[in-house]
Amino acid sequence: MTNKTICGHFDRILNTITFVGEACNSGDYCGEFIHSGEHAGQIAVTILEANCDDTYYGCLDYETGNFQVEIPDNCCCPATGGCSTPGFGSGTSGDPYRIRTFEELCLMQGNVSGYWCLCNDIDASDSINLNDGAGWNPTNGVVSFNGFYHVISNLYIKSSSIPYIGFFGINTGTIVNLGLLNSTIISTGNATRVGGFCGENRGTIERCFTKNVDVSGGHWAGYLGGFCGYGLGTIKSCYDSGVVTATTTGTYIGGFIGETRSGSIQNCFSTANVYGNIGSCAVGGFIAKAHTGNYVNCYSSGHVIEGVPAWTGGFCGILHNGVFNNCYYNSENSGRSDTKGGIPKTTAQMKQKNTYTNWLFFPPLEFDDAFWWMTEGVTYPQLLCLAIPETVCEDATEWAENYSYIPDLSVNTENCDCYLCILGHISSNSNRPPTGENWNTYWVCMTE
Repeated sequence: MTNKTICGHFDRILNTITFVGEACNSGDYCGEFIHSGEHAGQIAVTILEANCDDTYYGCLDYETGNFQVEIPDNCCCPATGGCSTPGFGSGTSGDPYRIRTFEELCLMQGNVSGYWCLCNDIDASDSINLNDGAGWNPTNGVVSFNGFYHVISNLYIKSSSIPYIGFFGINTGTIVNLGLLNSTIISTGNATRVGGFCGENRGTIERCFTKNVDVSGGHWAGYLGGFCGYGLGTIKSCYDSGVVTATTTGTYIGGFIGETRSGSIQNCFSTANVYGNIGSCAVGGFIAKAHTGNYVNCYSSGHVIEGVPAWTGGFCGILHNGVFNNCYYNSENSGRSDTKGGIPKTTAQMKQKNTYTNWLFFPPLEFDDAFWWMTEGVTYPQLLCLAIPETVCEDATEWAENYSYIPDLSVNTENCDCYLCILGHISSNSNRPPTGENWNTYWVCMTE
């Protein structure tokens, strides 16, 4: 029996498939990208004939968007397909290791290499049982990791021996589009760089977040941050929330990051509560110690508790030579009024667009030209690229029964002062606004 090959291209932005060539001697076929489950990350092709509705699977080249699917000549045979192993891929840029399960996620522990991507949301509750109770062994060495806006939840780390602690220990590559939820990161030993997402960043991290992640630990002259412990690279469009706690003296502790020596942090925020102690070297709502680096359009809104008074700040604890542009912090929550790096604002001011000089908000800007959104007087600024399913105004709980899609973001929106953001795969909707990202985002205008 001979096979026929379907060739085609998958457009991740439009979520559309274009076929090239014919699959069968007669009939038609359709295809879709599989987002989750056993065949996550593959292209599924279903034969549409009177006596055949079989589905066949093939691998997607993540770099080019091209794919091939082998179809038996008679079309009506058991579904076939499969990608190379391990981790459902070969680790190249065009065929990355595809993570679909917690067991496959565990292949990333320790020192690895290559290109990786996440095909499903992963519940990592079983990480508490890894490595004799020490939990997840932080990942080091990836060239690239793309989370495709999936999340890893319930990750657990409690280490007394690893020097760099976070989901990623040391990042020297590029990490994008990943969330970490409801997780616990604990250092009980000699770790000098501890963060929820990353212990030390030497590469690029973009469009990532940690939400409800508790980070605790400490070491003399060590660095502790809600998102990252120590920074030498670039972090863009990221945020963290949760609690950051110093358990020993001599620790530099920040809501978002402990210290930066170089690089930049742009369009990021932290809502984490920061708990230092009287022996902490420095405590900051966003960053403990800014040695050098550039910080653009960032804010912190959490509590800042305990610390050496001269080295405690609402936004930055110790400011050496860093350059700060348009950064802010909540003076009421932090109990601070200093101007080290960040400008103090009240809670009410933090929820007003005109507080944030030169920040790009949607609206009035169109979606692709903006970084931030907020509901005036109700929310703090939120990142457009990390909008997760949640209401952005209090009266939007019954949105499903009463809404209208915005077909063109350039239209007059003066009569719509309340929005709902939905993230998902609703490919049948022709009014989806452009996002410029590899996922479908829908801004819903709430109506009376």
